[in-house]
Amino acid sequence: MASTRASPARPSIELLSNTSNGGYNDEDDDGETIESLTSKLAIERKVQYGAEKMLDVIEKRTGDEGDQEQVKERIVAQLEAANEHIKALEARLERLRGGESARGTPLRHRRRPQRLNGYASASSINHLSSSASSNLLSSAARPRLGRFGTSAQATPERRGDGHESGGSASTPSRRDLHRRRRSLSLGEDSLSGESYGLAGRSGDSAGTGSVRGSQGAWIPTPVAEHIDEDGTDRADEARALIRRLRERQRVERASKGKSPERGDDVCDGLMRLAELVKKHPAVVATIDPADVVHAVLPCLADTATSRRRSATYRLLRYFLTRPTWGTMLEAGVEWTIIRTFTRDVRAVHERESALRLLRAAVTLPALPKRATSTASSPSSPLRARTRSDQPAPRSRLAALNPPPDPVARLLEHTVPLTEGLVRAIVSAAENPDDAMRTVCMQTLVEIALLDLQCLLRADAFRVVLNALKDGPLELGPAVAGLLLYLINQPATRHLLVAGSDLETVLVGLTEEYGKVAVRQLQRHLDKLQTCVRNVTLLLGSWSGLLYLCMYDFRAIKSLISSLHVPMTEMRNALLDLFFTAFRIEPPSWSDAFLDGRRLTVYNRTQQAHVDMQDDADDDEVVPRLNLVDQYVAFLLAVFVEAGLLEALVALIREDTGALNRKATLLLGETLQLANRILPLQYAARLQALPQLFNGVADFANPGERNAALSALSSIDSLNRNQRKAGQTAQRDRTAPSIMQDSLQRGQKQVQQVKLRLGLQIEDKQFQQMVNDSGVLLGRDHAKWNYDIIMDLLQGPLLNPRRLDEAIKATKFVRRLFSFFHPYNNRFSSIKRTRPNHKWVRLGCTLLSTLLASAEGIRFIIEDKLLRQMVDCLSELDQYAGQLSAQPVFARDRLENSLTYGYFEMIGTLSRHREGMRLLEKFKFFTAFYHLSELRSRDDIIKLIIECFDYSIDAHQRVVLSKALTSSYIDTRLFATHHLGRLLHEAPELTDWTLQLLATQLYDTALEVCEIAVMYLEEACSEAGHLEKVVQLRPTLSHLGDIGYPLFIRFMSTSAGFRYLHQAGYVERELDTWLTERNLLYVVETETFVSKTVRPFTSDTVEDYWTYEGTAPTHFFGELTKTPEGCSFLRERGLVADLAEVIRLHGMEAGDAAVLTTVKSALWAMGNIGATERGLPFLEDEEIIDAIVEIAEQSPVLTMKGTCFFVLGLISSTRMGAEILEEYGWVSTRTPMGMTTGLCLPNDLSRFVQIEPWDRPEIAPTTPPLPALTGVEGDIMLLFSTLSVPVSGIMSHPKIKYARQRHARLFSSVTFFHRALRLISTSHFTATIRRFILDQFAVALEPDTLLRLRHIELQAHVTPLVPYGARDAPAPGQALEDADGDDDDGHDARPRARSSPGPEPPGRPTRARGLTVSELTPLGPEAKQHLVGFK
Repeated sequence: MASTRASPARPSIELLSNTSNGGYNDEDDDGETIESLTSKLAIERKVQYGAEKMLDVIEKRTGDEGDQEQVKERIVAQLEAANEHIKALEARLERLRGGESARGTPLRHRRRPQRLNGYASASSINHLSSSASSNLLSSAARPRLGRFGTSAQATPERRGDGHESGGSASTPSRRDLHRRRRSLSLGEDSLSGESYGLAGRSGDSAGTGSVRGSQGAWIPTPVAEHIDEDGTDRADEARALIRRLRERQRVERASKGKSPERGDDVCDGLMRLAELVKKHPAVVATIDPADVVHAVLPCLADTATSRRRSATYRLLRYFLTRPTWGTMLEAGVEWTIIRTFTRDVRAVHERESALRLLRAAVTLPALPKRATSTASSPSSPLRARTRSDQPAPRSRLAALNPPPDPVARLLEHTVPLTEGLVRAIVSAAENPDDAMRTVCMQTLVEIALLDLQCLLRADAFRVVLNALKDGPLELGPAVAGLLLYLINQPATRHLLVAGSDLETVLVGLTEEYGKVAVRQLQRHLDKLQTCVRNVTLLLGSWSGLLYLCMYDFRAIKSLISSLHVPMTEMRNALLDLFFTAFRIEPPSWSDAFLDGRRLTVYNRTQQAHVDMQDDADDDEVVPRLNLVDQYVAFLLAVFVEAGLLEALVALIREDTGALNRKATLLLGETLQLANRILPLQYAARLQALPQLFNGVADFANPGERNAALSALSSIDSLNRNQRKAGQTAQRDRTAPSIMQDSLQRGQKQVQQVKLRLGLQIEDKQFQQMVNDSGVLLGRDHAKWNYDIIMDLLQGPLLNPRRLDEAIKATKFVRRLFSFFHPYNNRFSSIKRTRPNHKWVRLGCTLLSTLLASAEGIRFIIEDKLLRQMVDCLSELDQYAGQLSAQPVFARDRLENSLTYGYFEMIGTLSRHREGMRLLEKFKFFTAFYHLSELRSRDDIIKLIIECFDYSIDAHQRVVLSKALTSSYIDTRLFATHHLGRLLHEAPELTDWTLQLLATQLYDTALEVCEIAVMYLEEACSEAGHLEKVVQLRPTLSHLGDIGYPLFIRFMSTSAGFRYLHQAGYVERELDTWLTERNLLYVVETETFVSKTVRPFTSDTVEDYWTYEGTAPTHFFGELTKTPEGCSFLRERGLVADLAEVIRLHGMEAGDAAVLTTVKSALWAMGNIGATERGLPFLEDEEIIDAIVEIAEQSPVLTMKGTCFFVLGLISSTRMGAEILEEYGWVSTRTPMGMTTGLCLPNDLSRFVQIEPWDRPEIAPTTPPLPALTGVEGDIMLLFSTLSVPVSGIMSHPKIKYARQRHARLFSSVTFFHRALRLISTSHFTATIRRFILDQFAVALEPDTLLRLRHIELQAHVTPLVPYGARDAPAPGQALEDADGDDDDGHDARPRARSSPGPEPPGRPTRARGLTVSELTPLGPEAKQHLVGFK
């Protein structure tokens, strides 16, 4: 098939030098033309294609291998000859075209190409050869590409010196290049500076993935060849697919037929190429993006199917880089995407693919500055052609001042989207019936996050703000988070309208009035709930809260004033907002209070219920104050300053229903909160409640007086309950050991009384008790009297004489032991329930009683109980050889029966030394050692570990030690946890448990190490335990972050610091903090505050960090707790360095890295100043004044919040609080005068101050077009009125009439460009945009896109000159008077009718954009650079 492609094919990496002629001499170039060479090239390609097909057929056939080899050799020879001929023809064709394009330009001397590691340098290539075909035999495995063909690059030979040599020169194979060259990631390729022009634009720089030769051909540099072993085949396959796409499209254009939707070969090829690039992204670096764009551009035409356009957008997305995006825009993809967004719902896949392409373009990485400048400097042949068509003066002006490149300027933006593309997304985001509405709105939010100016140029930011009210409601938190990000720093804050944009979040709570219909009530409640979530997000961040305090708390006051609106739903939502914002946890009796029940009666019932429970409920425990409480203190002070209490009192006096009680509860909780976290001067004003007491004293209004009295009574009741609950919680928290000791003393006294009474019992009474127990009457345990048996065992039988009598004279003891024998299946078959657990206690008590006397021990030895228990354990022992199919200690029996009680009996034996001797005698521990190696029976190991008593230093400790070093991690984890419990429950075992826990620090599993660190860190809270752990000298370096809590514990004591300093831990940790941890501390702290303050979160309480102090532990703060640490800090001089950073960069407003560094220095200084020994460091550096100044004047809002927290840390000490009072910051103190680490400015206006601003004007990226007059102007005016609903209704019939009367005007590409520019620069709904484009009889074909691009460039080149005093007809007059176009084809102008004759001298004129009829027809030279559209 003959090819009419005008642009040269992309060469391979092997052909970076002069190719061999393959039988065609260079001397014949003078007699050849482009047409003849093209015909010869088509013939050779047919030969190549036929040879490839024949090779495929031969490989599939089976037969005589000798004949096949001979035929195959001949075909291969023909194929190689065809490849050489194609290569030579393409080289000559390239030179011929290059000579024509450069005619008239003096030739420069061409030097020998420079070499880099034996290969041609990208910067020195002057003459390049290209090849559109390849040799299938250049690699071992030849790919099969089906109907879209196959190809592989021919590999010419090369000399050993590394230079090409005439016709036999060649380069190494791509497999060799793969071994020798560094791989380039796809991200590097996307940042490369390759050309993105339509053609001829070159931009090469060091490190780019491609360059262009002197004739504009795209060449992959060696750096771009980052392909794997089969990368050559994949790249050739992609080139073959692109070539076949062109051929199919040429066939379709020649036949003037449309490809059917089913069986569309072009669409299948597009999808196949997309899948290839998706699976092998490295292929993108080997293909010229311009070739791809121009090859698939016809598939985006209006005549193409929707399925084909969708596949094309998908393919372009996989090839997308920032330079490639510029190529797409210059090719006219912008107009096709705008047209795609105006299509109906049937093109859902096409619209989705276009949106995916735009979303990918939004997140493109920026070009390096050198690549941007290099890529934008060369001029395009299209612009050269445009300038040559203009008059001579304009050409000379353009030669002196090169025209601006709009695409190059656009690519310099963070988000390289034009105004028209953004408005296309807006049209879908505003349409409530569009399925892509939510995704489009998310895209706009992402654009605003990356480049807000891009939205402001298209007036699209208002759409994002309207989403807070109109929906989608699920995007409310995302939009609120976007606003918080934008208002934080001045660079983005100045782009917002002060007092207007961010206040849109409050619309749902400040602009809702009147009753709501019942059918819309649920939607109204959902909107209120969403609005509450968004507002709470603002109140939960420094950026939002400080911004809302602007203009004398105007936004806060507006929010509070909504409580006066008589709407129950909105008032209820506002009260919920305040409960959430202040982090008020409603007490357990709040529901009873809201229901109107009296708290006294309810509390008595609740207290009786609590007394019946085993453990007390500690929900009312007041938590320790931390950073979140400091933030809430400031938030509460702001709302109190804005009048929250007055609004609540007014609501209480006005309403008498459920809202009254809810407002009363909020008022009472607010007073309690203020009393705990606010300084005295703030809290004192709140407790007065002057309005409420005035209402009580107002006897003239009985209704309001009763409401005020009820409110005061309720507040007093709430305070009493809060105080009572706090006292109970404090008592339970401070004296748990006293209660436990008293309980144990009472139990011991009861046991002593029972023992004394049992020893004094008479013989008849003892015999009567034995008979009444029922044991002697039968073996059925259900008929036994359990209480009498327990009384006997805990009383009379403790007497050795009575026990001897019971053993020898009766069957009482023998029958009890027979009940517990495992093989009797009596005790072991009882169902495991809580009531049946008494029989386990009976067995343990029986063994304890018998172990108290020698006669009892003798009986245990003679009985079968222990012997059978050992036999049951041996049933599981693989070493004993007595494995049983149904063992007594099977897993299901342990879980469902009382069989587990035998292990509790073993634990009872381990509490007595005589019992330990019995366990050793019957070889229980041998069985335990063997069972500890069974992974399948970890349940038995856990039972053994739990039931053992470790107070005696014997084998049971060895068993636990063996479990701690088991080969199974689950066993080690359980044993470590049990060791931690022993540390709390058995203080006498502290030394032993601490030693074993320290050994667990060296476990191979980090989970075990983490558990050991947790228990050791808890134990080190006591000074004595800490000294013992330090004496063990554990190694912490191998633990990393896991061992950090234990490291910090060591740092807080002098002994620990000395040990760590001697071991070198302090030096290493200091280096870590200076390089990394200081910055991570900033992230951790800010995340902690945001996660804790953030409302409506799915995180559980366990996900939050918990700290013992006000802030997370800091290394510098721990250093200052010991004299040795302070000396170390002073010797290093670190405080002076931190202070210098704060002074120099405290007012930084733009650099994020510098801001993080300053925050880390502030946190370090705050933690140093939070200790008594560390505060003198801050006083010596006089840095507190600088911190206060940053807090009050920093332009970055989060920086002000960081300083606020730091000042709270400094106020943790009495001296620090006194220093801050000198600067106007007051501290919160306890009733005893102790500081709490919270402080507030005595004047909130100084801290919340933000400099007001005016939003600057955003210059458009596209220059305005000259104003139209006459018919064109009237029609454009009608189009403009469509944006207004009222006038748009009247404009529809006029536009249709104008279309019928001036049909030729609606077929003009120039006028169509005006319409595209109108919908790209003005706001229209999706329906109106579709209506405007449907009026034109202009199809978006490649030729149309070329002319649109020509007109758009002309608008950037041509200066705009105003009309001056020209008299223009009235609007609509020309539309009524004009009959059509002039005879010469030019558009009709009203001036030609009203003012005939030559132009008056001296009258200013304007340059008018060229129409299609005025354009000079494009020659073959221009088309060869633009694309082969035919």
